[in-house]
Amino acid sequence: MHKLLTHAQIEEAVSDFSLVGTGFFFRVLNRAGRMGTGANGYRKRVLFQICLTWLPLFLLSMLQGLAWGSKVGLPFLNDFATHARFLLVLPLLVLAEPTVDSRLRAMTAQFFRSGILSAEEMPGYEKIESRIRRMANSYIPDLVIGVLVIGNILLRWYGKPSDFSYWMNRPGTEGFELSWAGWWYFCLSIPVLQYNLLHWIWRWIIWVIYYFSISRLPMHLNPAHPDSAGGIGFLGTPPGPFFHVSLAISILFSAVAAERIVFLHEKLANLYLVMGVFTLIIVLLNVLPLLAFIRQLAMARRKGIFTYSALIQAHHRQFDEKWLDKEWTGSLLGMSEASSMTDLNSSYASILAMKFVPFNMRIMMSGIFVSIIPMIPLFAFEYDMLDILKKVIGMLL
Repeated sequence: MHKLLTHAQIEEAVSDFSLVGTGFFFRVLNRAGRMGTGANGYRKRVLFQICLTWLPLFLLSMLQGLAWGSKVGLPFLNDFATHARFLLVLPLLVLAEPTVDSRLRAMTAQFFRSGILSAEEMPGYEKIESRIRRMANSYIPDLVIGVLVIGNILLRWYGKPSDFSYWMNRPGTEGFELSWAGWWYFCLSIPVLQYNLLHWIWRWIIWVIYYFSISRLPMHLNPAHPDSAGGIGFLGTPPGPFFHVSLAISILFSAVAAERIVFLHEKLANLYLVMGVFTLIIVLLNVLPLLAFIRQLAMARRKGIFTYSALIQAHHRQFDEKWLDKEWTGSLLGMSEASSMTDLNSSYASILAMKFVPFNMRIMMSGIFVSIIPMIPLFAFEYDMLDILKKVIGMLL
């Protein structure tokens, strides 16, 4: 019999687990403004990052007459992709932090609360948590992210079209000469956004490593559990921990796609393949960490088939000896042996239906949903949505 932890012990064990209170940028903000990780702290961080990235672009472009008007083909206020980056995506990435932490803590606690991990596995779990904490607090990812951001900025610098008139390009100059807002955009605004995005990728990698480490602990799965996942089907309950991060990335993708359609005159049809691949990536982003438990689930299913098969065989043999190998006497109605036979057969059917992954189509559909919703406005650039709606209503009525 495995010893289970009390509710207080479980809460104490998972209370310090966190993927988000880490990173160089977070430490700088926390030390400078004591922003912390409470609700008020997250609001301060959102406001601070908007004031650091978007507000200077507006003020600097306004000072040079590039915020509105006809000085350039695309004034700042008309650049919806930039507004989406810094007024939607960046705040969403910040506000996703408490959601990711709370859901991962809840799922970790459920392992112990349900008895899938018992008190005997606590030392192993504590080693895993310590390793995850060291990875999350390491400065090496920040250095790598810094190099990647600088490299990407250089690529953007040399890849910007010089024949397009917009607020980043100072009017009246030949070639591509940055405006004041353009300098701020390349030197600070975009690096801050890219740092946040790449740091979330690092957190996702830690999440994958965390689940793979948990899956190596002795897990007490129940192959007859009605969730068809040995009792860990809660891991696939949508929305997943990275749902809001997926939404932020989807908004960014759709904003960039809209930018290319409107300003670079690219056809929506040319982006269909890219949109499909992106949707697949979002689905994998949410389900790939759950594949860590395939081996445990496969072993539990195989063991369950053999164990329950032997039990059912012994039960049915005794049933046959009692009821089939001799003449029936008395009433056959309401005999308990038949009920137990039905119960065992039902349990065995549940084992045969057991999945090798702790998720179903619901979490995959949530990934598809979160990636497609921000893309819907893109079709308005190619099709008359009002005309399509009228045709749909006409067909229905």
